[in-house]
Amino acid sequence: SDPDDTHIILTEVPENPLKETLVVSNDIPAAVQIIGLASTEFHVPDSEKTLAFFETFLGWQAVGNTIILSETESFSVHQTTSDKTSRMGRGSMDHIAFSVADDEALQELHTRALAQGWEIEMYVSRGY
Repeated sequence: SDPDDTHIILTEVPENPLKETLVVSNDIPAAVQIIGLASTEFHVPDSEKTLAFFETFLGWQAVGNTIILSETESFSVHQTTSDKTSRMGRGSMDHIAFSVADDEALQELHTRALAQGWEIEMYVSRGY
């Protein structure tokens, strides 16, 4: 765990080699770079509101407090009443991104977000 007592479990999975466009240029060999999350937890002040966002905006249904994205990927949403200040820094997460099939799918989500009145901080197509 880190100084904020965040526990991380790394799991090796059989995958094809990364496409060259996805390999991050650094000292870590492509064969051992982290390529995704199997599961994670969101600890939020209002779990019902957070789960409602995923259901309303993306149509994802929760089973209890867990949203199952695929056979190997899921995340759970947990209510927290902690008002303890957390530390943003190395290893912290201030946003999460989900991939879409193409720019058309991204535009469709953008249009839906506007129609539903969601605040959009930035609209960016990364092209991959």
